[in-house]
Amino acid sequence: MKWFTPGLRTYFRKLATGPMEDDLDYAVKFIKYTLPCIIKYALMMDEDCPLIPQHNVTPNTLEKQTAEVDAYVILLPRRHVTIALASMFLCLTTTKEGINASYTTFFPLLHKKPVQAQLKMILNYFSLMAANCDEADKGNLAYSRLVGTGIPLVVDEWRAKRTQLCELEILNKGSIEDQIDKAMEVDFANEQIGGGTLTGGKLQVVHLTFHVAYQDVTL
Repeated sequence: MKWFTPGLRTYFRKLATGPMEDDLDYAVKFIKYTLPCIIKYALMMDEDCPLIPQHNVTPNTLEKQTAEVDAYVILLPRRHVTIALASMFLCLTTTKEGINASYTTFFPLLHKKPVQAQLKMILNYFSLMAANCDEADKGNLAYSRLVGTGIPLVVDEWRAKRTQLCELEILNKGSIEDQIDKAMEVDFANEQIGGGTLTGGKLQVVHLTFHVAYQDVTL
């Protein structure tokens, strides 16, 4: 905890910039509303956090030439995700088996731009939770992973297909947060692209969306 208070003080005094921080009462609002919200959820850290496996998407072979896709969805109650995030943020969790589940190494790195951006998103997330306390922790977060296990189609095979595609509109302006409904966002990753999604590398789109507009990634 020795880095927690100095880290936040440095952030509010020197690093907080942008529209959200233009209000001179930003730090006061954090102390009055956001921090109590974080503490409230951290105090619930002893609650059981059930994993809810959903087999509603089953392995599916579309055609003989099509890669077989294994799909599995796990739902986490948004309430328990918030509890875990609050506990990690206040450095109340411990590190074991090589997994760092705490922000003890986070605040000493506030001189780095990506860490400052991540802190801004975390504070914004909890400010949204505090402002919508009656509905904020309802719903679930859905995690799924799709794995193609077959041989991918070559270009000529794709061209030979006669299967009708569903109607799809691709937008080249704005963001998913600007869409009212019937919008989806996909984050792809492998060894060449994705910025380390599978290995804990750089900040990812879904990570950012969760903090900025959590309602867009919940059910």
